[in-house]
Amino acid sequence: MTDSVCFWGKLTAQKYDIPMICSTTTFAFNQYSSKYMKYSARELADMVLGMPRLNKSLKKLRPFGYHVKSALDIVQNKNDTDTIVYTSKRFQPCSETFDESHYCFAGPSVRKTEPAEKDPDKPLIYISLGTVINDHPDFYRNCIEALRNEPVRVLISCGMAFDLSKLGQLPDHIQAEPYVDQMKVLSETSLFVTHCGMNSASEGLYMGVPEVLFPLSGEQNAVARRVQEMGAGVRLEAGDAKDPQKIREVILRALKDPALRENAGIMREDFLSCGGASAAADFIEQKGAGK
Repeated sequence: MTDSVCFWGKLTAQKYDIPMICSTTTFAFNQYSSKYMKYSARELADMVLGMPRLNKSLKKLRPFGYHVKSALDIVQNKNDTDTIVYTSKRFQPCSETFDESHYCFAGPSVRKTEPAEKDPDKPLIYISLGTVINDHPDFYRNCIEALRNEPVRVLISCGMAFDLSKLGQLPDHIQAEPYVDQMKVLSETSLFVTHCGMNSASEGLYMGVPEVLFPLSGEQNAVARRVQEMGAGVRLEAGDAKDPQKIREVILRALKDPALRENAGIMREDFLSCGGASAAADFIEQKGAGK
């Protein structure tokens, strides 16, 4: 069993003809679902410039029995590869293009948590850019300014490496922390401002929380697009994120939108209906027995 981005696992299974199950923590990726990706100019340049080096490395592997046609050959999820995907079939883009006999959509791998009572008079807005690309002091400051005089509670999770002093003096109703128990916080949250990492976006929807979507990479753009298509989130454009007034408008509009809350609730029920870890275990044992 190997993760989808652990290419050495795939290569070893191919070389020695070992039965393999692929574990995919993002969306399953093929020629159809890849269209959901929207890369920045810098990301595209990195990929283009990196391809010759990557192809050179692949050629070096062939004399050792690792026969790979191209980088895409080891990146994409193939229809004949047994694969566990940690989302629902409904949320997976282009799910109809993945063979049901080889794919188990087990749902998000999250800690079971029940929604808590929410304060309608002073709702909690939770802001997080995840654990990797979170050094965005200007964005946090703009959010703080946007909500400085609003009757809400705000909790910002900035990451362990972020210097909280960059945010200056905070109003009493706004709190910033290097780390929080995200599932517990989401259980009390009325609106989640998220970078749309697969884990964060899924955890928010698992708790039935509407989302303001601020993706920072191609993969996150794919997740943001899918949340929008489910009607459970609204996008904060990169240009608008530089303007506290625009941020305030997007957040307050999302906070008052009953359709967003309803659709986020539908996504929660969808995720809860997935088989979870038990379904994944059954899939592994079934496929192992079949080999």
